[in-house]
Amino acid sequence: MARPKAPPLWIVDTAKQFSRKLTRFQRKLAPPSATLIELVSARWRPHAIFVLAQLEIADVLGDGPKDVGAIAKAVGADEGALYRVLRALAHDGLLTRPSPRTFGLTKVTDTLRSDHPRSVRQFVRMLMADYNSQSWARLTEAVKTGEPQFQELHQGRSLWQWIADEAPEAGELFHDSMKELTRLALPLFLATYDFCQYNKILDIGGGQGTLIAGILAHATEVTGGVLDLPQALEKAPEVLRATGVEARCELIEGNAFEAVPAGWDAYVLKNILHGLPDAPLSALLNNLRRQLTADAHLLVIEALVPSGPKGTHPSHLDLQMLIGAGGRERTVTEYRQLFADHGFTLKQVVRNAGIFALMVVVPVDS
Repeated sequence: MARPKAPPLWIVDTAKQFSRKLTRFQRKLAPPSATLIELVSARWRPHAIFVLAQLEIADVLGDGPKDVGAIAKAVGADEGALYRVLRALAHDGLLTRPSPRTFGLTKVTDTLRSDHPRSVRQFVRMLMADYNSQSWARLTEAVKTGEPQFQELHQGRSLWQWIADEAPEAGELFHDSMKELTRLALPLFLATYDFCQYNKILDIGGGQGTLIAGILAHATEVTGGVLDLPQALEKAPEVLRATGVEARCELIEGNAFEAVPAGWDAYVLKNILHGLPDAPLSALLNNLRRQLTADAHLLVIEALVPSGPKGTHPSHLDLQMLIGAGGRERTVTEYRQLFADHGFTLKQVVRNAGIFALMVVVPVDS
């Protein structure tokens, strides 16, 4: 199957650099205090967007603008309070306002529809969830101690321990949001990297199987697998059937921090390493090093901290790792050293127009 097309990287890099320079120029024109007030008060906007996502307002507006009274009735909201939220979003250009009390979606908020092919509704809900907001409220404490704050709020438990103990709905929301992000990024991976060179690809921590399903649909001669915990795999059969690749994909219940199955040509880690503290990260890489044969590849997909002007800086994602799981974002140099410390060599870095790059990693001396 032919690869999807992706925009040239030089165009993407140039556009991003221009955008950053324009933002800096605009801030220089305003009084410093006004700029700071604008930046800090911007925290109100995500809460208003969260209302659209949480109450499924975008779904109600999917067939066109509606009067606020009809919207409030459809979602079970107070009409007056909802009007004030919608008015604020319309003022920001995030909703249309054909008449004073009528509101509709823009191209941006249209992606909050549950049935939108590039929906990010679940990601917005996950990012704004109480457990995440509570951790962000303790950023100052994380800076003072250097320690992640999620565990401080949940009796020393990691996110996954807390989900297993008492919040399965949070786990479902997390995996649904990761499915959305994978669906957005997948065409860029397929456009810039040849997955057809492998016979068997195992996605470690692949959850609902969105990534491997997309790869297998493109690379029709390849077989695949997903290794994850049982609860993470619950929706995977549905995803694989919908993509038509269920006959070529194996679902493996297991914990990669304890053991990794042998015999695969390529092992994929997508957005796994950045979220791990040192101890579990080393355990995972050591398990992989024991199983990778000399001709096998480890395909690591992560955001990269750029060492120059090119690329998107995942600076605030890095802070999310600081307050949450205790992981971090890294430069290519830092990843190269991390892999070398665990018996690997970073062979290739494949950038694309998105925030995530694909790193091809091989065992030392392979």
